[in-house]
Amino acid sequence: MEEKKRRRALTDADRLIIRKRNQTHAPGTQQELIDWFTATTGHPLSQSQVSKILGPYYDYLDGAHTKKDIQKMKGKIRSSRGDWPDLDHALFEWQQRMEQKKAIITGEILKTKARELWAALPQFDDIEEPKWSNGWLEGFKKRFKIKEYVQHEEAGSAAIDNPDNIAQMEEVRRLCTQYELRDILNMDETGLNWKRTPDRTLATKSHSGTKKSKDRITIALTSNADGSEKFTAWVIGKSENP
Repeated sequence: MEEKKRRRALTDADRLIIRKRNQTHAPGTQQELIDWFTATTGHPLSQSQVSKILGPYYDYLDGAHTKKDIQKMKGKIRSSRGDWPDLDHALFEWQQRMEQKKAIITGEILKTKARELWAALPQFDDIEEPKWSNGWLEGFKKRFKIKEYVQHEEAGSAAIDNPDNIAQMEEVRRLCTQYELRDILNMDETGLNWKRTPDRTLATKSHSGTKKSKDRITIALTSNADGSEKFTAWVIGKSENP
């Protein structure tokens, strides 16, 4: 026996054909439409799919008649409505909840949540799962006007234009000219905020950021001017085992 084909995603061209078949063979039943489409294409349809296709949600399809019209329409509708409107709306609803909580949302997080929703929504049980590519992600963000925003915080500033500071820097430069580059050492400290969350998030509008974790360790880095010698970093923490 021939293996039963899995249900595939319907295109707007498929939906237009179904609507036209219903118009030209009225009165008829939805089951007759299902049997006709399965016999013609080899792919099954569900009762809920046919009901939605024949409803007002897809009235816009009735304006296209030629193959060229259909191709043009498919490109526009796919970008504006997407291939999986049920999943899109569920994912957007989740994204909005997370945005209200000021959670950090990235593209990979959206893809992961899309996989979870696809597995949870029963209407996709017999449909092959999409690849969740970057192209899909960009389309989803465009449909719901989601952009990347930076959660700004106060920026530190150094008074490099202060006359006293300028004089000190000039004196340091003068002293350095008396030594070889390999004998000029520079030590500076930097902080490692090991609990820090990203400062960029995908949202529909700009929000103030949440309070960031202050947990950090301080690292002192030392090197000579020509880079030929780099010292082991010194780590300063709050405990014996930070």
